[in-house]
Amino acid sequence: MCFAQFPPPDHLTSLVRCYWTVDRPGGDHGPSTFNTMADGLPGVMVVLPGGARLRDAEKGEMPPAFLYGQATRFRTFKAGGPLRAVGAYLQPHALRALFGMAAEERTDGCFDLEKTYTAPGASLALLEAADAEGAIAALNKHFTRLMAQNARLLDEPVTRAMELIMVRKGDVDVADLRTAAGLSARTFERRFKQSIGLPPLLFARIRRFQHTLALLREGRYTKLSDIAYAADYADQSHYIRSFKEFTGISPLEFIREGREVVENFVELPPG
Repeated sequence: MCFAQFPPPDHLTSLVRCYWTVDRPGGDHGPSTFNTMADGLPGVMVVLPGGARLRDAEKGEMPPAFLYGQATRFRTFKAGGPLRAVGAYLQPHALRALFGMAAEERTDGCFDLEKTYTAPGASLALLEAADAEGAIAALNKHFTRLMAQNARLLDEPVTRAMELIMVRKGDVDVADLRTAAGLSARTFERRFKQSIGLPPLLFARIRRFQHTLALLREGRYTKLSDIAYAADYADQSHYIRSFKEFTGISPLEFIREGREVVENFVELPPG
């Protein structure tokens, strides 16, 4: 299996966190099963030639190129063959500031990326890309066009509050966020959901969970209780419940059996 991440062009870094590619052969045991994780980031995924289309356990077969919104929970997908794809992790506010979408209307949803193209035939370069390099070039062009169209929709006060949550790894309170945004309580809550897709405290919970996931990946702690303490969870049980809510598996299952083929995209063991 080959997985790699690439930075976007400098002019897109405010809205695109990174690009990724994966090339994983199909398994001999039948369809592969994957769980996504809530990470506080919307994104894009494009299946490359020779790759299997993903099938959502709840919604059926996915389009070959799709855009997904914020997630409040895990989702389960299956692939009946090789996983060959390219994708983009977008910044938390990108659905509105890049695509011009009301982010809260896209939460926990996946959508055909082709429908975000407005120029006739503009999506063909993406859908007909022979490799990851061609797909990323097509995405760069599309994102650059969208950024120019929707720059006025960037909500700077909300972005400041969102960045504070990211920097503090979810360890914030609402008063600090409202101060950073300079908005009233009701206005801040409404505009945060419109731009980010989640209530601010749920977004902070997800980012705190992601901080613990980074600690697990790094192997800096040997006990779950130590991770829970480092991330300011009430106790280990509280942490485990939160982990299952956002991943569908326990921390021990993630450590022993889960395999991230893409960041926050875990292959589950057969059976």
